[in-house]
Amino acid sequence: MSDYYLAVLVLDDEDFEEEVINLWAEKNARAITALDCEQFLMPRNFNRDDLPLFPGLSALTELERSERRLLFALVKSREALQQLYEETRHNTGADIKPGKALFFGLPLALVQGL
Repeated sequence: MSDYYLAVLVLDDEDFEEEVINLWAEKNARAITALDCEQFLMPRNFNRDDLPLFPGLSALTELERSERRLLFALVKSREALQQLYEETRHNTGADIKPGKALFFGLPLALVQGL
């Protein structure tokens, strides 16, 4: 089993992208990648009273859509992942909270090519 973890940051404000990438590089994150992406969410204020009498399927499934930046990198341990999260939260302008940024980590079973 691999000791690597995948750190993922979905960033609402691309102004902080370079700052985060530089920090991650300083913290020995490997294979840092940034992608443009779109996020789709159900409206939080979904209210049945707003629906027409005979709603179409599109009215029931309308999603909020917003552009985001997706950053991900490999780190060598769970402790390194936790440290990367803490450093990102405290030492960059990235505001990790709902609607602003989302950070998560995943254990990786296999890593080849580093």
